[in-house]
Amino acid sequence: MRLLTPIFLLASFSLSAQSLYYGWPGLGEASCSEWLNCATGCSACNSPIATGAALIGTSATWIDMNPCPHPKGDGDSVVETHGWTSTPGDAMVVLGMIALQPMQVDSIIIDHQGMEGGNEHLQVRYGINIALPTEVIKDESISLGEQRTIITDVGCITPGEGGAFGTAQLILQAYGPGDGWWLDNVRIVASPCFTTGIVTVTPTSVIDRRPVMDLFGRRIDDSAAQGVYLNAQHQRVVVLP
Repeated sequence: MRLLTPIFLLASFSLSAQSLYYGWPGLGEASCSEWLNCATGCSACNSPIATGAALIGTSATWIDMNPCPHPKGDGDSVVETHGWTSTPGDAMVVLGMIALQPMQVDSIIIDHQGMEGGNEHLQVRYGINIALPTEVIKDESISLGEQRTIITDVGCITPGEGGAFGTAQLILQAYGPGDGWWLDNVRIVASPCFTTGIVTVTPTSVIDRRPVMDLFGRRIDDSAAQGVYLNAQHQRVVVLP
């Protein structure tokens, strides 16, 4: 019984959902590996908080745009961003993920909001194993009030050919008239991928050329059949209405 207890604990750990949370907390987060700073705002942790060891995230990368965190009063920050263009271009926020075992991304939750004179659209792209091109998984209008974008079932993060772990990228791009967008937080929820190991085999289609008969043994045209089955003598029998 003592030997079984660690096994059960390990099984429950591996079966549980895990998450990455990008909330940009303030200076109270002493274990942060990378900080985000700006002259008109505050300092905030640019690294995500992971709830498990199977899925870890990289610090957010802010490409060709200007991020500035502002405290919300709850310990986290909301990031003011500028530098966007009228169409999705080079400016983007990139969030990287590393899956140390195959992980199914169950949901991506993005809390954000627009600003006066800001961008009017948000495009979300996603790709597995980074070298692959990312595809658009969401494109929606941005409102002035608090807004939540939810994306579900984007597939498993699995290792590429010859790889020991899988990687993925989530790309956020505000665009449209104006310039400006608030990013509050991003939460990525995942669970282990499971496969049955059973390979589905498609049976070979074979035309059965045996004659079709009714229940009295009389041969009929099978085009009039409502249902054809084999009797005990392996004869093709049709049941008519």
